[in-house]
Amino acid sequence: MLCQTWGRWVVAERMCQEQGEILTSSTGYVYQNPWRYEANKAQALMLRLLTEFGMTPSSRARFNLPGEQEGPSLADQLFAMVNADSEDDGD
Repeated sequence: MLCQTWGRWVVAERMCQEQGEILTSSTGYVYQNPWRYEANKAQALMLRLLTEFGMTPSSRARFNLPGEQEGPSLADQLFAMVNADSEDDGD
């Protein structure tokens, strides 16, 4: 569902870029591009789905997984290794 919503958002954003954000009807009435509504709707749904998967900073903070280890996380360890490698290359 997340991938489908992402795809819909990408298409809607491209259409807004191609057609413009504001359109004019044949009678001169100015209106918002309907693709903007679709893009906004897809963006809101993606945010809800990302929150469910713990993929936003605020939702990730709410995760309390049993058996979490004390000390640096895997991400912290990986960043430390990358930083150590880049410092070695600079010498």
